[in-house]
Amino acid sequence: MRQEEIHKLLAEATGSTRCLDYDACPLQGGLLVNMDGYSMSSSKPPWASIEDWAWRAVIASASDVAASGGRPLGIIYSIGVPSLEEALEAARGVGEAARWIGAEVLKSDTNRCRCDSWIDVGVIGVSSKPIPRSGARPGDLVVQVGYAGYGLLAKLAMEGTLRVEELSEDLIALLRRPRPPLVVGPSISSCGATASSDNSDGLGYTLRVIAESSGVRMLLEDPLVDPRVLRVLRGLGKEPGDAYNSWEDYNLIVTLPRRRASCLLGSCSRLGIPCRIIGRVEKGEGLVYQGRDLRVKVWEWF
Repeated sequence: MRQEEIHKLLAEATGSTRCLDYDACPLQGGLLVNMDGYSMSSSKPPWASIEDWAWRAVIASASDVAASGGRPLGIIYSIGVPSLEEALEAARGVGEAARWIGAEVLKSDTNRCRCDSWIDVGVIGVSSKPIPRSGARPGDLVVQVGYAGYGLLAKLAMEGTLRVEELSEDLIALLRRPRPPLVVGPSISSCGATASSDNSDGLGYTLRVIAESSGVRMLLEDPLVDPRVLRVLRGLGKEPGDAYNSWEDYNLIVTLPRRRASCLLGSCSRLGIPCRIIGRVEKGEGLVYQGRDLRVKVWEWF
């Protein structure tokens, strides 16, 4: 079952569906809130430490705030682990990630877990104008903010196609601790974005969610891939388009009117963030890449 279908079912069970259109839920006063959670067995690859695992959980939740046009301010988290030592490792990872994104850890909760360890991270942020996922309109441009491809490398490594040890140290560091362009969140809002979402479950999947919820079609070019990643992929016989199935890069997909694109591209340039127009929006449905329908792999929870 797809993520948005599960979220809708859960929201209906609670009696509230008002935040389904946003990556982070907008509240009064410009506040945004978001939560993400992971079990260790399904989310910590063998090359990552518990500190890395906790870092990624913070980044995942904070990226939703950035995608909604916000700036992360505060972090709360809850963990279930078998020992105090592992609890401290997770706490260090949360704190290091919080400092990197410029937020403060406000509250924690610790549970003793004798089975699969887990972590839940909530992030509180602020936005002048929260951006939904369903606002893309014909004539808009599609902008990718931040590189893609790290998740694809991780997938290939997990499958045995690639040995992590063969990668450069800087790429291994990014597989362990993603550093997406979260600082661009306020610019997404101020530059007049019509829709936005982060790449957690797959770059193509993110594009599809925006297109389907907006009732539009997207004509796509090559995604923006880290040149270091691209060299590795080409050595394995892969092409740039394969990065549309790269997940958990936490880069951002933004749609905005053509006349406003220079605003976001200029902000990215000033912030030193890789950013590029990778497509345009038109009437219709689906994703088209190199003249063909783009088939994307979908992560299913249940």
